[in-house]
Amino acid sequence: MNTGIFFNLINNAVTGAPLPPVDKRTIVYSFLYRLSRSHDVAHLICYALEKNGLIGEGDPFFAAFEEEKFVAVYREAQITEVYERIRALFTKKGIKYLPLKGSVIRPMYEQAWMRTSCDIDVLIEESSVLSATKALKEAGFTTDGKWDYHDVSFYYNLVQLELHFTPCDNIAKFDKLLCKVWENATTKDGVEYLETPDFFAFHHVEHMARHFMAGGCGVKPFIDLLLMKKKGYYNENVVIDYCKICSLDVFYDKAEQLIGVWFEGKEKTEELKEFETFILRGGVYGTSARSHLMGEAKTGSRIGYVLKMLFPPYANMYVFYPTLRKHPLMLPFFYVHRLFSKVFGKDSARARNEYKKIYSQKREDVAAAKKLLKDLKL
Repeated sequence: MNTGIFFNLINNAVTGAPLPPVDKRTIVYSFLYRLSRSHDVAHLICYALEKNGLIGEGDPFFAAFEEEKFVAVYREAQITEVYERIRALFTKKGIKYLPLKGSVIRPMYEQAWMRTSCDIDVLIEESSVLSATKALKEAGFTTDGKWDYHDVSFYYNLVQLELHFTPCDNIAKFDKLLCKVWENATTKDGVEYLETPDFFAFHHVEHMARHFMAGGCGVKPFIDLLLMKKKGYYNENVVIDYCKICSLDVFYDKAEQLIGVWFEGKEKTEELKEFETFILRGGVYGTSARSHLMGEAKTGSRIGYVLKMLFPPYANMYVFYPTLRKHPLMLPFFYVHRLFSKVFGKDSARARNEYKKIYSQKREDVAAAKKLLKDLKL
């Protein structure tokens, strides 16, 4: 997989780094388009190609790349408009909130549309969920009211808001620091808070690792980290100390090394090749098959992973059965209900499909995933 031009174009787009000499006749536009689209960066590739005179009308995939750029600009305009509504609403209602992820990173890019997002992520205190829900509904947002383990979703003009009521991710070694997010945030205007730069960078690395462990994190978080470092946004020593607390220091180090390979021309070791291959093949968030692959690798055995799928922990079960929030002692009853639903009920067809994916995993792929997780100390 020759990805050199892919990363050179991204680097040129987001940092302005000069593009090495390229013979236009050697560009495989189909490869660039498929890879960049799978990682939601086709708009960046289009921008760099056009800026350097490497694509124009009549060239292969020109229209497809142009459409990706147009969609990116449109998505950013929609998300910005909806986020401003949320900001004005929460300020008016006095609801303490903290923007996460793309909303904070986007201003670091040369142009806001360059940092695409599929949704808006905002953190509030759990005690404010009911008042925030009421305010959002009155303002025209819709929701199905179902709580995930850390958020509830709202929609406005097809833009999704993930309203987080806890920063925790149900991973104990990460949560012991994530739970201190409000202690590591400063107020911007009374109700709007921002994570300190060091804590935000740590939170970003944790989010990368969590998605990686779930099947894939894509290249965008690496681009974000590249820009944060280029702009001197955070103190690396402090971030490394945070990562050590959560056993993420090796992952952070490898991510930094991979950034060096992709954007600074540094040497790629065999270990980094495995890391790179897993990320590039997974796309933005991986696939369900890759999620099962990583799940089995983390659990240590196929049967153990299947049992974990059938009988997930309480923090996941109350997402499926909200009654458990008020009546946790009913957990055994709902485990029985879930088992019958997966074997005989309405979920049986879907469950069979998922278990086929689990049992279709090759032993060598599982072994490689285990090794990768071990090398990254995850």
